[in-house]
Amino acid sequence: MKVVFFMFLLWGFFLQAFTLLLINDTPFFLTAVVQGNNGITITTEAVKPKERKKVEIDISRGQLSSPKNPSYTPMNVFWRCPNGGLYGVVSNVMPGTWVFASSSVGQRSCEVQQQK
Repeated sequence: MKVVFFMFLLWGFFLQAFTLLLINDTPFFLTAVVQGNNGITITTEAVKPKERKKVEIDISRGQLSSPKNPSYTPMNVFWRCPNGGLYGVVSNVMPGTWVFASSSVGQRSCEVQQQK
């Protein structure tokens, strides 16, 4: 019984944060807006073309009360173009997930600004 209790405490100690790996596998500069299931924006990250960005959500700082909190998970990742338009959305994202921009649902294209 003591071993089970110790393992539970150890698990709780390491469960202070969770990560998402945002992967912009497109030729566009995109911004990933990670939103909880309750509609609250958890974080916003700029991701360059062909870049992978590991994002850590720290629950000990009060961003979330728990990564398994049903009001936050599953999350949605909104990939936005530089002009603010929507590139696409990846739904039902759970902690620890790799989130690819190319797997999002939506127009999956950004307007290319012409140089003057």
